[in-house]
This record gives sequence, structure tokens and C-alpha cells, in this order.
Amino acid sequence: MSKYSCGPFRAGLNNSLKAAFAAFFLFIGTGTPVPLAAQEVAQPSRVQMSPAQARGLARQALAGGNAEMADAISKALIERNPSDAEAHLIQALVARGRGDLRASRDASARAYQLA
Repeated sequence: MSKYSCGPFRAGLNNSLKAAFAAFFLFIGTGTPVPLAAQEVAQPSRVQMSPAQARGLARQALAGGNAEMADAISKALIERNPSDAEAHLIQALVARGRGDLRASRDASARAYQLA
């Protein structure tokens, strides 16, 4: 050991940090949603967030297979601002996922017009 080493504690801490960063970057690379313990807690019926936060949540919900949540959030975004191209794109992806190709085409065309 060098005179500046903190011994086995530091080595263990470095390994833990490396593992945490590896898990984080693996998560980012795969796009796998993080399981939330909030499912066990009663969900509020109304939540306040910025449009950017809502878009991010809708994208995460869609990536995690929660099309109902993505659909509800994107509809709320469109109600707030009918010119929200990303919300229309999320609507297109949700419609495609449920097999409604006409609605998907219409929503994607609207998103393209607004982009």
C-alpha cells in the first residue's frame, strides 16, 4: 500500500461506485425503465409539472410499456397546447401500439406539420 492509500475501505468504495455507474450507464444505454416503488403508494389524481417534465414522463411511460399513462399525458399536453408536436408524436406511437393505424397516421402527420 502507498502512503496515500485509504486501504480496503477505499477499494470497496471504488468498486461500489464503479458498479453503480456501470448499472446507471447500462440503464441509459438500454432504455429500460427503472422500477418505481411509487406503485405501492396511492397515486394522486392530479400532479403539477412543466410541459418538458410531462413530455419526459410520457416518453418514459411509453418506453416502459405503460401506453395508458403515455396516452393520458400526451392528451393533457395537447389540451394545454394543440401545437405540441412531440405530444402528437407520442399519440401516434400509442395509437400504433394499439393497432389503430389511421389514428397513428393522422397524429404523426400533425406532428410533422408542427415540427
